[in-house]
Amino acid sequence: MVWVDKKNPISHNVCCQYYTPATLQKKNGNTPVSLLKNNRWIEEQKKTKILNFLEDLPSPVSDQFQTQFEKLKVEKQNDQIMEVIVESAGETLHLNDEDIKLEIPSEAIKGEKVKVSLENCFEETEFPVLHPHESIISPIVKCGPEGTSFNKPISLSFPHDAVNEQNWEFTLLVKDHIEDEWKPIALTDDRKDVHFTLSNDRCYVTINHFSLFTLKGLRKIFRAKKKMLLGVFGKMLAKDEYQLQTRLFKPSDEKMIEKKHQEDGEQMLRQPIEILCMSEDMEIAVEILDQKWKIQEVSKEPQIVTAEYLRRTRPSKTFLLIRGNSLLKAKVLLSQKSNRIDPVPVFCVVDSKQNPGSSKDKNEGASLSNQCHPSEDNNTMADSETLNSFRDLKAGLSRCFDGERYHWLRFLLFDQLDVGDLTNKDFNGHDLLNTLEDKGLISSTNVNLLLEITNTSEIQKAKNLVSKYMRDNNIQNRHTIRTKLSSYRKRLFKALKQVHPDALSNVTAYYELKKYNLSNIWDAVLKLENKGELADDLDKIERFAGCLGGIARNILLGNSGKEIASSSHQCEQSEALSNDDFKQLIADFAKWFDERGLLNSLKVLFLEMVDDIEAVKKVTSTSDLLVLLINSDLLSRKRLVVLYDTIKVTEQFDFQSSITKKLSPFKNIKKCKVVSLHTVNLFDWGKSLSDSNVKSLDEQYNFLVLKEYPDSWSLILDFVPRGLLSEDKIESIKKMLKDEKQYWV
Repeated sequence: MVWVDKKNPISHNVCCQYYTPATLQKKNGNTPVSLLKNNRWIEEQKKTKILNFLEDLPSPVSDQFQTQFEKLKVEKQNDQIMEVIVESAGETLHLNDEDIKLEIPSEAIKGEKVKVSLENCFEETEFPVLHPHESIISPIVKCGPEGTSFNKPISLSFPHDAVNEQNWEFTLLVKDHIEDEWKPIALTDDRKDVHFTLSNDRCYVTINHFSLFTLKGLRKIFRAKKKMLLGVFGKMLAKDEYQLQTRLFKPSDEKMIEKKHQEDGEQMLRQPIEILCMSEDMEIAVEILDQKWKIQEVSKEPQIVTAEYLRRTRPSKTFLLIRGNSLLKAKVLLSQKSNRIDPVPVFCVVDSKQNPGSSKDKNEGASLSNQCHPSEDNNTMADSETLNSFRDLKAGLSRCFDGERYHWLRFLLFDQLDVGDLTNKDFNGHDLLNTLEDKGLISSTNVNLLLEITNTSEIQKAKNLVSKYMRDNNIQNRHTIRTKLSSYRKRLFKALKQVHPDALSNVTAYYELKKYNLSNIWDAVLKLENKGELADDLDKIERFAGCLGGIARNILLGNSGKEIASSSHQCEQSEALSNDDFKQLIADFAKWFDERGLLNSLKVLFLEMVDDIEAVKKVTSTSDLLVLLINSDLLSRKRLVVLYDTIKVTEQFDFQSSITKKLSPFKNIKKCKVVSLHTVNLFDWGKSLSDSNVKSLDEQYNFLVLKEYPDSWSLILDFVPRGLLSEDKIESIKKMLKDEKQYWV
């Protein structure tokens, strides 16, 4: 926060970032002053006792006043621990740039204030007992003082290291006191004192008392992997003897690891790089790339890191070298029996004047100067940096295509890779990208296929990664190379992203695929393409399109002449309405549903049809909603099927328009053509929800901050984008509400 004198544009740092009160309006002479947070004026009105402190501050504020204020709240802070005085207004503590975060809401503490600590237990020696297929996949986090309880739930979050969450079974481990045993809490446990969820590579824990916490993962498949960082450090031991040390550690431990090695007088030889490890023994070796350097006989053989150490600790291995010139050029080789890991190049300036045990700047080895080294060394360094950057690009893209999006990547690569690679259950995105590199389809100087894949997927983060890589490494897109993805595959991909849950059952039934127990539409398409029943052939495309929902079918058929509904169907006009009649019909339809307060229910009905879900949620009238359908090519002068479906589902058969005589009778509608069965069931469920049901679901899924939905339709509009009302999950919610009702009866 910043104290700002509006007449004098000079700003003075006053408040530390851990202070959370809102705007403070006071008089400094005749000059109004305010507080800034993150360069924005804070708008909330909330006075605290800091007013008394700021009252007497001179302008400009001296360092002694700033120091005095910071000591009011923050007792201690570094990368490992933070201690803060928390009052009734609440507080947020965080470590490692919010990697580990503790949120204490207002009125949660018992009493006027309490000293709270948040710690990453880097030196924790009491690791949990693990079975062979288990791993510690998060930092060990300590919230103190131990045993402190609260008036209301508080929230703790920290990262986890598991790759592909569906490949792991998670257990939260809790230790109330340092001398206690670790207690396991399963993801499905229904406890009031501790509850946890997983999302976006983070663990979110809701607690009512302080303990030690960590996350344990049990691998469900053999090739389940977790993320670790490889650090490479070195220092001179004697005149010509050099020690190179490798260390594997959790990403959340990076700053502490660097600090520890710096204190030991070691130079960081390269930025830590992400490694995807399996739970099996790993061999680590060093290969020297310059004849002027030698590796001592004792360090020539690969060193073994056992699976047990990989699962829970930060293993390190030391290699002794004979120093040559000032430029160390080497490769760190890591290998596991069932896991390919790319070599890690190390190109670094070694300071010949470095004394054993002296502390060096951790960035000292990260750069080379043109004035200090020959041009060939600079070229070698540039090549190394490109390889490192390409390695990071593959790792970043594999994270973008994690989870459900891994199916997208498999589908897009169907024409490039063998079916055996695409259907390998132990593969992940990183494995597929490595296979592309092995086949020569991508390289550090050719990322055209990656550019095309990311543009087609429309994953903005992935697009940014490829664009940044090309820009940083001065790589131009080779337009002369023929496109790797066919227009058929791009169109089919876009269509599959729009399918409804019903489409899978339709496809498996039509093509008799039920015996394969397919769990998603992407696997079904992969099976059909492998059998030759789906390909870039008009007849095959039209047969497959018949199994899809309206918008997906329309995308897939493109300009083939097919419509969303058959022209012979009773809902389709034999002749298009005139512009005036169409405008009148839209106006009458909008007026009818607005007068009956059905706008939110219509939003639920159309949510699956329009690409922009947020646009659907924001419209304030039925006419605006119909405009979205027109823009999506689902509603036109001749294509009125969506209006008939709407009347069918909402049972508004008495709808009247001045042009009713020109339309097919609404009461003759037998079944929906565009609205999916899942949406119809969701709509009927929305009508059946009581106010108490809505309140109960709000408390169950928004227990930290209630959203207080005004009706069931608002709840559905919020739940659908969050993936809470898919075909499988809605049944469990219905069962929960039913059990809850029986309990109260």
